[in-house]
Amino acid sequence: MFVVGASLLWAFALLWVGLTGAANPPNAQGWLAWLVSLAGSLVCHQRPERSFHLASIPFPVCARCTGIYLGSACVAVRALRSQLGPVNVFGSPGALLGASGVPAAATLSYEWLTGLVPSNAVRAATGLPLGVVVTFLIVALLDSEADESSPAWGSE
Repeated sequence: MFVVGASLLWAFALLWVGLTGAANPPNAQGWLAWLVSLAGSLVCHQRPERSFHLASIPFPVCARCTGIYLGSACVAVRALRSQLGPVNVFGSPGALLGASGVPAAATLSYEWLTGLVPSNAVRAATGLPLGVVVTFLIVALLDSEADESSPAWGSE
């Protein structure tokens, strides 16, 4: 349940910083927004030209990271509504995780080879599968540990 709550809270925090326009302290709202941006700096390059903006304030993470966290939040909402059950896709969780990284790797390779940067919408869309799969696997694993009679992954 912690993973589900954290996924939802983080996705909300990213949107909240842009919606409030609170990028700097001195008030409580500004301090909270600053903390979210600081946390974002630990996991992301935060380049403004590669980030979505709301009210002319860049998100605390880039577009690709935003896609990852929104994908994670979607799975979290689904996990709140029902149990995910065993995972048996592509034969192993590693293969599923690898496949989910292909879109991001493809756009990154394209960018490095051509020097052209895909739009933020494309970058966010390539992050979505990673967020969905990583959170799905974590929630499925935690659910299976809570219910010892159910394996984390389907039989191989």
